[in-house]
Amino acid sequence: MIKNKLFLTSLFALLLLSACTDFDDTLPGQFTTDINEPGIQTGGGDDSTEAGDGLVGPYSQLRSAGTANHGGYFSVQGLPSDEMLIGAKGGDWFDGGVLIQLHRHSYTPSHGFINGTWVQTYAAINASNELLATNDLDENQTAQIRSLRAYFFWRLLDLYGRVKLITTPGQDQPQSTRQDVFDFVESELLTALGISAVTASMDLTNSPLLSDKSEFRINRFAALGMLAKLYLNAEVYTGTARYQEAEWAANYVIENGPYELCGVGCTVPNLGRRPGVSTDPENLEGYAAVFAPNNGGNPEHIFSVNYDESTAGGMNFSQMTLHYSSQFTWNLEAQPWNGYASLQEFYESYEDSDARKAANFIVGPQLDSGGSAILDYATDDDEIPLNYTPQINELEPNSLREAGARLGKFSFK
Repeated sequence: MIKNKLFLTSLFALLLLSACTDFDDTLPGQFTTDINEPGIQTGGGDDSTEAGDGLVGPYSQLRSAGTANHGGYFSVQGLPSDEMLIGAKGGDWFDGGVLIQLHRHSYTPSHGFINGTWVQTYAAINASNELLATNDLDENQTAQIRSLRAYFFWRLLDLYGRVKLITTPGQDQPQSTRQDVFDFVESELLTALGISAVTASMDLTNSPLLSDKSEFRINRFAALGMLAKLYLNAEVYTGTARYQEAEWAANYVIENGPYELCGVGCTVPNLGRRPGVSTDPENLEGYAAVFAPNNGGNPEHIFSVNYDESTAGGMNFSQMTLHYSSQFTWNLEAQPWNGYASLQEFYESYEDSDARKAANFIVGPQLDSGGSAILDYATDDDEIPLNYTPQINELEPNSLREAGARLGKFSFK
């Protein structure tokens, strides 16, 4: 089965934490390979844990809470940033101005995406609370679900600051301070790890979490990755920097975890290869392979969201970003929406020699699967052949239909 995965914690990101003193620019994780090493699985990955361990409900909330898809966590994290926008193309994508409000930071608490992400995240927390309330979990399962709940509270902490720490189904709580939420998330993860603090010489042998590699479930290394993220931004959350703990948490994963970087020779078949385009590689290697649709079992994956096209949907970045006519590039079943695009400044912040630039963005003239130019007969710039330009003429009211580099990091099939 072909799977897509979003990486909540990755070895590459942790390497950046431990190797750099400048913490302003971190990358999400990455991994994948053709993978011919002993014990590494090719193809879609093993979802037997999701199907059989009784924790499906809370973990499925990683998809329901907007990790991908339009209108939830991904949208409110990305559209107000310097990475991406959705230009209003006449009446298309204006949507009452709500998308422009996100990009201009003029939204209010009643904004649909802001409120919706809050509701989605608390629904995810409630799923964890309900399972914990059954008292029908073993020690490892309890540690997993408490860690997962802590991860969702970290999302709320990061997005909203002062939130309600609700840990019992059907109960409400007064709003907590941002410091209190930070302390709760830290305490839950430390408890799951069986330690009182992250140190350079911490001993995790008493942790109820396992050390086995399990990309769809939280193990010790996933919990440490979450703590690294928490500590990395601690100065914003609490006013006190915790960079040393971030480094210690990352170093432990790098030095003790069963993970390795996906670099040269780490490949998967390119499922988006068009038969009529000679420049499409047969395989995706290194960074590009990490985010391929067939990236299961990658040696870099620490904690991933399990998406697949038949039973675990919602990973529809192709719909969200590609031009309508790009349906013919990969012969997609449904027509894309021509929405999300990268800001020119963000695209141009990458050096041309950076492998991430080619992997993360789609620019230039577009071809169909047979190698012919894709045409846009409704073009608004007198250029019928579809050509993604890094330049965006304006945010609204008439952003050009082909303006903006498109988001290609998670490649298409």
